[in-house]
Amino acid sequence: MEEQLELDIASAPHGGVTAMSPARVASLVGERLTLEAFSQLCGKVGGHPFVKVVVDRIHPEKSVIHFINHACYQFHSDYIAETLLHIPAKELERSIDEFNRSVYLNPERRFYLGILALHRKGERFFTL
Repeated sequence: MEEQLELDIASAPHGGVTAMSPARVASLVGERLTLEAFSQLCGKVGGHPFVKVVVDRIHPEKSVIHFINHACYQFHSDYIAETLLHIPAKELERSIDEFNRSVYLNPERRFYLGILALHRKGERFFTL
């Protein structure tokens, strides 16, 4: 039986929310991703639904996982800048090359980024 996810704005950890309309659900933070939550957060690429993933390694003893709503954030960088680093959009735009180097190329980077895709052809499975 699939685990049910019932969070609201007030009780969601780290400011993430779920169980609302997709346009208002920014992210699911520090929680297990159920199929229901996946369907609320996903976008589609190549015909496959997917959810963006950010692993925040700010606390070395325990990383925090963020599942990002594609309808709210087109890019990982937008979510990281706005939600985790509190960088205004105009500032991000001015320094996007430097920001991208720090997020994607720095060997000591704080964030790991990925995409979790659901494949439904034949047996259902996920890829990261």
